Amino acid sequence: MARRTDHSPEQLKQLTIDAVIQFMAQQPINQLSLRALAKTIGYSPGTLINLFNSYNNLLLQVSGFTLSQIGQQLSAALTNAPLDTKQPTASSHIVAIAKCYLHYAQQTPYQWQQVFEHRLDPDQQMPASHQQQITELFQLLEPLLAQLAPQASSIEITVASRTLWASVHGICVMSIEDKLFTPVTITSEDLIDSLVTNYLTNWVSQTRLAHR
Repeated sequence: MARRTDHSPEQLKQLTIDAVIQFMAQQPINQLSLRALAKTIGYSPGTLINLFNSYNNLLLQVSGFTLSQIGQQLSAALTNAPLDTKQPTASSHIVAIAKCYLHYAQQTPYQWQQVFEHRLDPDQQMPASHQQQITELFQLLEPLLAQLAPQASSIEITVASRTLWASVHGICVMSIEDKLFTPVTITSEDLIDSLVTNYLTNWVSQTRLAHR
């Protein structure tokens, strides 16, 4: 058994998070116990509880790590999005973000699911840093919506961004569970294209009418 002094607290935190991420590359988080995790990294369960305060809080930090990964990949997708002459740049960038989110879910399904399946303890509050990570994800999308409909209010943009995310998220869930029930010639990416393009077209039109 490794001694506590083998790693600094921050090193041990990262070692633990990395071990959970590695586990979820193959299995869902509900198949991992604190005892098995501690054995994997060579520390006692008590050491991990002392470090993270609880197993639930450990998993919350894992989900924060995943949100950080998603944010980095969506930012890169936005930066590298190709120009699409068939639709406004903002629309094509939103499609690129949505497809990147889909690909992340498809490539790391257990890790992606853990973020949304995690439940806080009754007396536990979401850390401010966690909420900020979620806010930053929407901040990638909302300026693009504002470009498409400059007259839209902040409330309208907030509603549109959440509607888009919830809809794309639903496609992701059905995709990784193989429940889309579509012909093999129709892909999840095709559904993303249809959803985002049609929603944005209608949303921009309705917003313009509302602000005449």
